[in-house]
Amino acid sequence: MFPCGTVSKLCFYKFCDIEARHGRYAQLISIPRHLKSSTKALYRGLKVRFKPKPLKGDVKFECKFCLDCCRGRFIYLTLRDIEGIMKHGHDPQDFILLTVQDGKIRFVLAYREWDLGCVFHDPETGKCKIHEYNPLICQIYPFMVSHKPLGVEEEEPFEYKGQKLWLYYDESCPGIGEGEEIITRARIAELGVRFKEEFEKTDLDSFNTLLNGEDNGTQV
Repeated sequence: MFPCGTVSKLCFYKFCDIEARHGRYAQLISIPRHLKSSTKALYRGLKVRFKPKPLKGDVKFECKFCLDCCRGRFIYLTLRDIEGIMKHGHDPQDFILLTVQDGKIRFVLAYREWDLGCVFHDPETGKCKIHEYNPLICQIYPFMVSHKPLGVEEEEPFEYKGQKLWLYYDESCPGIGEGEEIITRARIAELGVRFKEEFEKTDLDSFNTLLNGEDNGTQV
């Protein structure tokens, strides 16, 4: 399971939507040279961004709008995430970057060059402009779901619907333990399993089908 920002040897591409005789499709082109330095900086910063601590029980959480979690992180998208954002009037050319990871094309939210912030993150308020329909990975953060232990001290498996999962939270998040809302381990596990299932079904072919469905006025 991927938390925001945990990945290795990523190759970045710019998403370009073009017209073809038989409909629209995605073309991969090299990321512009002026973005390469910020991409390298983003990758270097991600190595230490998530500081996993075992989530050993239900916990209070309240977002502090600290402006940190939406900057300098890879935010993976599922096809359902993309479809939901598109349905609210956003052009995929404006919010998607493609990556190649382990030989597979993956989709991530685009980021601003000047501060490495997510394109939907408001730098003045710290709030998300698409919070009502934000991606699954954003709903999971500042927690993380793994299908194998990370080797963190005091970690232990959590049983969820016959599966063994390892749950963590980001020690650097100031909202952990704050507020009145209780985040249950079962809820985090549910979101994590959903993400894995949807993520595995998300590829370029299904994305092209989504685009063609939009063109034809049909529902995918």
